[in-house]
Amino acid sequence: GGYSLYDNRIYDNSIHDNTSFGTIGTTGITLDTLGNPGANYIYNNKLWNNNGGGIEIWDTQGAQVYGNISWGNTGSEWEFGAGTNGSGLGSNYFYNNTAYDTQSSGCFANYQSGNNTWKNNICIKTSPGGMGFDTTGAGATTEVADYNLIYDTGNSTPYRWNGTTYPTSATFFSATGQGQYDINADPLFANSSTLFN
Repeated sequence: GGYSLYDNRIYDNSIHDNTSFGTIGTTGITLDTLGNPGANYIYNNKLWNNNGGGIEIWDTQGAQVYGNISWGNTGSEWEFGAGTNGSGLGSNYFYNNTAYDTQSSGCFANYQSGNNTWKNNICIKTSPGGMGFDTTGAGATTEVADYNLIYDTGNSTPYRWNGTTYPTSATFFSATGQGQYDINADPLFANSSTLFN
């Protein structure tokens, strides 16, 4: 056990079946540097069936989150696959992650976190959307997102941006300037359980 406020490297872990305590979900990995600068990396982790989200970045700036697989994370709170909450910080980088079958958005930015970059991710959700940016303060308009595969199997609104949903990457790009080269299609996983073997 233990923690560091800067220069963290969290990698090659299998984290699963954590239960929540009370009304707050238990995220597989939470990185909170309390605003301290540093080189923080979260990569090559597998997170599934946690009663909370897969990966959560909180009050942290400049973290790099890549090559992670998050699947089947549900629960009472923070149920996204990979995402960021914040206290006005951001500028985190999410790339080459797979977030599948989560209770909330596969990829998600919330609260006052902004200026995050999302590229080359696979973000899948049954509802309310594969990718959601519902930030305040810094605002979703500071997010940068493109070259992602975004898919919503449960309805026709794979994107959510500050409370507004969009049915395709074309409508999302037209309204926000983001997601121009996104793909909206089922990735056709042969068997999602093989993601964790």
